[in-house]
Amino acid sequence: MSTYHIKLEGDVLRVKFGTPANGDQIVRDAAARLDEMIAAEEFKGGRLLKVDGSASLAVGYLIAHKISHLYSAIAIFDPKIGRKGYKTFIVAISHTPAYKVGELIETDETQKEKPIVKVVLCGPPQSGKSCLREGLKQAICSIASAPYPYVITACPDGEGAWFSPSSKKRSRISKTT
Repeated sequence: MSTYHIKLEGDVLRVKFGTPANGDQIVRDAAARLDEMIAAEEFKGGRLLKVDGSASLAVGYLIAHKISHLYSAIAIFDPKIGRKGYKTFIVAISHTPAYKVGELIETDETQKEKPIVKVVLCGPPQSGKSCLREGLKQAICSIASAPYPYVITACPDGEGAWFSPSSKKRSRISKTT
């Protein structure tokens, strides 16, 4: 099963996270899928490619590197802008005066209104807030139809859920060297 899904539908590249994995595996899976699509000549190139879906920063760079030379411009969907109920894309790459970087492209494609749930976790240092947040995020990610949880973390005390994965990775690197 792939950790990242990519599908071309007309002039829209649909992207989304698959099974949970580390960023390096996600990038490898995305690269393999893009190479497969390029070899099958699925990308015909053209004036504009719109990218719709969630992507890590690393995958965004990968997509741009692999296919930006095939299109005059590439625009990225941003759910926070544009007319309510309709999808709007931001031009992020342009090789033509027909599209300016930062230009908004509104479409007639409807965007479902999703209920927004906001949760704030507060408490004293070392009380488990970051571990709870990470556990909730992993639980949500394990639900097939759940949206990807967007998390903003502020760790003024320097603690956070980053410590455990970092130490695991560090010990894995130490064992291989």
